[in-house]
Amino acid sequence: MMIPAACAAALLCLIEGSEATALLSRRRPRPWGPVCAALASALVVLVVLVSVSAALPPRAMRLVAATAVLLIGLQWLVRAVLRLLGPPRPDGRTAFAVVLAAAVEAVLACVALAASVDASVPLWAACGVVSVAFAALGGLAARRALPDPPQRVPKAVLALALTATGAGVAGPAGWWATAAAATAVTLAVLFLRGLPSTHKAHKAPEAPEAPEAPGGPKVPEAAKGVSGVRGFLLGDTAVTWPAAAGFTALAVVVAAPWRPVLLALLVAVVLLAATGRRTAGRP
Repeated sequence: MMIPAACAAALLCLIEGSEATALLSRRRPRPWGPVCAALASALVVLVVLVSVSAALPPRAMRLVAATAVLLIGLQWLVRAVLRLLGPPRPDGRTAFAVVLAAAVEAVLACVALAASVDASVPLWAACGVVSVAFAALGGLAARRALPDPPQRVPKAVLALALTATGAGVAGPAGWWATAAAATAVTLAVLFLRGLPSTHKAHKAPEAPEAPEAPGGPKVPEAAKGVSGVRGFLLGDTAVTWPAAAGFTALAVVVAAPWRPVLLALLVAVVLLAATGRRTAGRP
C-alpha cells in the first residue's frame, strides 16, 4: 500500500496547489497577509496532528488513519461526482479560505496516509504543507492571471485512489480489488443519475415548467456548499462519516473476498444519498 498511498498524497498536493495557484494569480491587490495567516494556521494543525499520531499506539493509529483516509476519499468522491453531474460553479472564497482549505486538506490527508502505511508522519505532513505554500506563493508572484487547472476528472481519480487505499488498509483487502469496486459503482451512479427522468416523459404535465437556465442543467441541491473546511464537516457529505466508520467496523467480521463488495455497497449508498436517486416510474 506504500506506493498507492504516496501517489495519492502527491496527486492531492498537486491538485490543491494548482487550484490555489490559479485562484491567487487573479487576486488584486495581492493578499500576502491572508495567505501567510492561512499557512501559519495550517502549521498549527500540522503540529497538533503529528503530536496526536505520536501519542496513539501504532496499531490503533493505523486503524484510525485508514478510516480517515477512507473518509477523505468518500468526501472527495461525493464532491467529484457532483461536479461531473452539474455545471462548474464560480469560487467566491477569500484568499485566506482558499489557502487554508488547501493546506489543511493536504496536511490531514498526508498525515492519515502516512500513518496508515507506517511511513514518516512528520515528513509527509511537512511535504504537504510545503507544496501548498510554494503553490500559493507562485500564484501571488504570477504576473498574469492563470487559467483554472482541470478539476473534474483528476479529482475523481484522486477520490477513487484515496477510497481504495483507506478501504484496503482498514479491511485489509487488495488495492486493485477495492479500486475496481469503487470505480464500477461510481460509473454506475454517474450513468443512472445522468439519465433523464422517464416518469416526466410519460406523465401529462399539470403546469408549464420553468425554462432551463442558459448555463446548463440545474445543479442538484446537494452540490451547494461542498467545498472548504465547512463542506468537509457538514452538508451533503455528512453521510460519509457514519459510512467510513461503518465500513471499518464491518470489515473486521467480513471475509476478505467480500470486503470489496462491502465497499461497493457503501459507495453506492453514499453517492445515491448525496446526489438524489432517479428511478424510472417515480418522480
